[in-house]
Amino acid sequence: MGKQLAVPGATNATAEIAVQGSDLQVEVVEIAKGGSIPPHTHDVSVAFIVISGRGQLTVGKKVRDMAAGDYAHVAAGVKHGWTQSGVKPLRFVSVSSGGGIYKQEEKSFGLAYK
Repeated sequence: MGKQLAVPGATNATAEIAVQGSDLQVEVVEIAKGGSIPPHTHDVSVAFIVISGRGQLTVGKKVRDMAAGDYAHVAAGVKHGWTQSGVKPLRFVSVSSGGGIYKQEEKSFGLAYK
């Protein structure tokens, strides 16, 4: 797979980009014990599929417990965040159209993902 990166603004979380193109981005995100990704938005829709561990996905004001096999969709512009809550690290696949998530974060955080 691709390069492993720290997730901007997150605690104990990394993302590994599997596919990054002009029309699609796929990454595997891991949040270690006690870690989280704070609420944020994207300009594109994102689908999540949990592959291992447990956590909570907050979408707007709703909190949903997530475990291996669970999936969710977050529409563009909707605030969402993750918190790891199990014994093992939380791992999920994130799929977005447009390939624009990291382009957006490069602008917001002044980071360069390659």
